[in-house]
Amino acid sequence: METAMERVDYLERLKQEYCLTYLKVQRLTKELAGAIRGTLVKKKVGKYSYYDLQVWEEGKRKRTYVRKEEVERIQSQIEVRRHQEEELRGQKRYLEELRKCLRHFRVKGEAVMESYEAERRESVRQDREKEAEREAARQKPYGEGCRYRTVRGEYVRSKSEQVIANLLYALGIPYRYEPKVRLGKREVRGDFWLQSKVNPRREYYWEHYGMMEEEEYREKAAEKQREYRGNGYRVGKNLIETYEDKGGLDAQEIMNMLKVYKII
Repeated sequence: METAMERVDYLERLKQEYCLTYLKVQRLTKELAGAIRGTLVKKKVGKYSYYDLQVWEEGKRKRTYVRKEEVERIQSQIEVRRHQEEELRGQKRYLEELRKCLRHFRVKGEAVMESYEAERRESVRQDREKEAEREAARQKPYGEGCRYRTVRGEYVRSKSEQVIANLLYALGIPYRYEPKVRLGKREVRGDFWLQSKVNPRREYYWEHYGMMEEEEYREKAAEKQREYRGNGYRVGKNLIETYEDKGGLDAQEIMNMLKVYKII
């Protein structure tokens, strides 16, 4: 008789197999999307042989001349495509069988992949967080004007940056301090780089302007803003800009901004 433990173990192995097969189907589909299409057609004119690549598109036959030295390479690519198409058909059939098995446990294949993607994103986030912590550990205490320590253990240049770093850390937002940013021909240091928790593919550079009451600082800030704009950075899209007045940094305003930009 099957025990509850064996049933759980079987279900977990079934989920793993479903994920692996689903990813294979995705990979093969992507490869085939960019693979060569059609067949080689040989024709003879007198004593000479010629080859065309024949493709059917919307019910119409199209032929493209193939040079003699390209025939072997293209034929090889066509064979590879045939094998991939055959493998894809087999993997799709297998995926459907796995989906039926999951239904026996009242589990949907879509739910399995959603769980897998969530775990993968969390793993990527943790890896980036660990790398950031290692980078912070390598940073020299109080070096290069950095004398305010964050909760994560790194050193930043101002109390405002300390507040921002601690807030990002508390919210679990992956970030790096003073990342390198390519602005045209020169490379500068931004204040922060961070990644959206809502959509990990969205990344932002963050510039905090904290001494806007000083004329020289304002001029340098304006120049940096022009460089960002001139190199495709836009506030809310891939850039964050915050300012500080005499009242200090407004943490609640930053929280609202992070929600508006769909970072949290």
